[in-house]
Amino acid sequence: MSHPLGAPGGGRERPHDLSSVAASALTDQDLTLRLIENIQAGTDVEESSRKLFLLHYRKIIGFFLRRGFSSEDSSDLTQDVFSRVFKAIDTFRREAQFKRWLFEIAMNTYRNELRRRGAEKRDAVVVPIDMPPDDGSAPNEPIANEENVLLRDALCERA
Repeated sequence: MSHPLGAPGGGRERPHDLSSVAASALTDQDLTLRLIENIQAGTDVEESSRKLFLLHYRKIIGFFLRRGFSSEDSSDLTQDVFSRVFKAIDTFRREAQFKRWLFEIAMNTYRNELRRRGAEKRDAVVVPIDMPPDDGSAPNEPIANEENVLLRDALCERA
């Protein structure tokens, strides 16, 4: 019988020491900072950029997937985030953790995408007011239809 906390034989191994989890996170943070330093210094920029991307890619694509974007859209938005990261990497000053800075860029990308999609929905044919309609009536003249005529007749009868 398996142990409820995932002891051996339970199919899910728990770390024996929580410090190993913290050490792993610290190692990722240290590696991230080292990669950023290389990029900012112009040392091994391509390889450092690739490693930084691979280290954080899954977190960012997951960010977009959790917000309901398709896999393809999430991948495109993740590429956009990293494009912005690498364009602005020289402005990263370690005043906040890189992960926080990265997710702020992801959130701004998310908001921009929502705005862009909202603007797309508003796209419509623009018709100038002074242009005559296709039906041959004069500009600004109400177009007569059966419903308008019936309403007009009903109002005239009441008066």
